[in-house]
Order: sequence, then structure tokens, then C-alpha cells
Amino acid sequence: MAFRNTAEIFGSVAKSLHWAIAVCFLISYCSVYYAIAYTVDGQVANDIAVQIHITTGIVVGVLVAVRVYWRLTGIRPGFLTSNDNFERAARVSHGALYACMIIQPITGYLGTFRDADYLGVTNFGDTAMFAWIAATFDTTWEAWEAPMDFVHRTVLGSKLIWMLLVVHVGAALVHHFYWKDDTLTRMLPGRKR
Repeated sequence: MAFRNTAEIFGSVAKSLHWAIAVCFLISYCSVYYAIAYTVDGQVANDIAVQIHITTGIVVGVLVAVRVYWRLTGIRPGFLTSNDNFERAARVSHGALYACMIIQPITGYLGTFRDADYLGVTNFGDTAMFAWIAATFDTTWEAWEAPMDFVHRTVLGSKLIWMLLVVHVGAALVHHFYWKDDTLTRMLPGRKR
């Protein structure tokens, strides 16, 4: 399997980043869902689940940054099914998914008051940057955190990202089962196509 992308195939780096982000996203979502649905603040299980969520969120942020760099500096394989409307829809949905994958970890960090000190990441509320924002804009942590939390949890976390993932997976399945092209298989690990 090729290391880099070509005009026809995704290379091993793009595939690895794609699937690592997918796995980390699912772990992050499942852990926070568990924390919200089955635990209460202060329980050890809650703390562990939230720390897993934070850790995988940080990993997603790093992996997405690498993936964006890889995508911008490399070749992107072309579309296998020629249809201007579907290609435009694919570009828009991929762009929206990338935007969400960038915004979600950022709003998670900017809107949380929990530490990830074991990773050397101080919560945003304790940083000099937040102190400057609070002083400059005469705001409190509560006023700052509310819109970040709304975007992170309500807009992206529980709605938009899931809609985009349904479109993403649905489109891959349509390519595979209806159009019978290699769009899905060329992103699967270990495939040469």
C-alpha cells in the first residue's frame, strides 16, 4: 500500500488518520454519553469517563490538525462517480465535517473547567489568556463558558456532527451498494484500491 495518496487511491497515512479519528470520536462520544446518562458528578466513574472524553477529544484535535495538513499538502484522489451535483455535495459535506472536527475540540477546551493535567493541559479557565479575556471584556467564566458549551454540546455534539456523519456514511454506502464503485473500499485499511 502506498504511503502517500495518488490520483486514484488514498495512501496509508490518510487512511490511518481517517480511521483513528473515527475511533477516537466514537470513544469520546461514548464516554461522555456514559458520564451523562449513568453517573453523577463526583463519582469516580464519572471522573474516569469525562477524562477519557477529554483525552480522546485532545487526540482528535491533534489528529485532525495533522489530517488537514496532509490533505492540503498532498494529492486528493478524484471522484469515481462523475456527477457535478454529487461532487459539489461531497465537497460541501466534507468541508462542513472538517469544520466541525476543528471547532468541536476547540470549543471543548475553551468551555471546560476540568483539567487534563496528566497530559500537561491546564483548563482554559486557569490560563493567562482567559484572565486577559475576562479583564478585557469584563466577563466571568460562567458567561464565557455558556456559548462555548452550547456550541460544543448542543449544536455540534448532539446534532450537526451526527447529521454529517449519517450523510458521510450514507454516501459511502450508496457508492458501494448502489453505484458499485470503489469509493468506500479505497478508504478501507489494507486495500490497494
